[in-house]
Amino acid sequence: NEDFDYYSGFINESELSTAPRKSKPVESSTNKEKTKQKKLFSHLKKYTSDRKITLIKSEQQLRSFCETLTESMQRYSAAVAPTTSTTSAIGFDVEYCTLEMDIRSSLPAMIQLASPEASGPVGLIWLEKFANHGKDMAGSPGCIPFFKLLSDPGISKVGASASNDARHLGSWWGLKDANHRSYFIAGIVDLETQNLDPLKRGGLQELCATVLKKRLPKLKESSKTKSRNQKRRQTRKSIKTSHWRRADLTPEMLKYAADDASSAIDIWLALHEHTGE
Repeated sequence: NEDFDYYSGFINESELSTAPRKSKPVESSTNKEKTKQKKLFSHLKKYTSDRKITLIKSEQQLRSFCETLTESMQRYSAAVAPTTSTTSAIGFDVEYCTLEMDIRSSLPAMIQLASPEASGPVGLIWLEKFANHGKDMAGSPGCIPFFKLLSDPGISKVGASASNDARHLGSWWGLKDANHRSYFIAGIVDLETQNLDPLKRGGLQELCATVLKKRLPKLKESSKTKSRNQKRRQTRKSIKTSHWRRADLTPEMLKYAADDASSAIDIWLALHEHTGE
């Protein structure tokens, strides 16, 4: 029951029968807001995308994806050119992990890029599979096509808090100076600054719900894959490494990462279609 689940992470099962009942902790305003939002979004249909997911684990795969993404962007631009004046844009997002040898709490683990084309590609650049966790990408000749896209100011990279993601990436690649970083990462657009309606501002989930009228699910690790002891250990202390550093990624994780970037570009397109810009 609920009491068992609450106490089992802190005391032995044999002590449950004699353990005094504790009142539930007071719910914080942040948690109350999240609960309220969850109820507001629960009736919405799940966000889905027809973009083709490509998991990228090498520089060769990265070069191939950049070519495919560029071709997709060109097709989209040719199709919408008569009806819109918006600049080229791609969905942009970053997932994070932790490394035992680094004192920073979170480090880039995956970069997601999504085409504006509804059936185009969405690439998941898995930094864990690159040399030195992707830390040396900025100086690698094999990553030139990738940085050509990333540094093009004519291509907007749109996402929720995208500027923060760009800053973290720059720091990971040793580009701590803002001017130097802009040479490698340009055209960054924070989605939350694109809508003037204060009621529609928020994170990616809130923007997806208010702009696209769709619910963007969070990634939940299945409890079936964990033993009772594993659950207790996780309760007692924070996990040292993120699930983005595991040996392989589940289909659910791939879809979650892809949907973050895909929904970002879909939100941006919807906002610009609405404003006519």
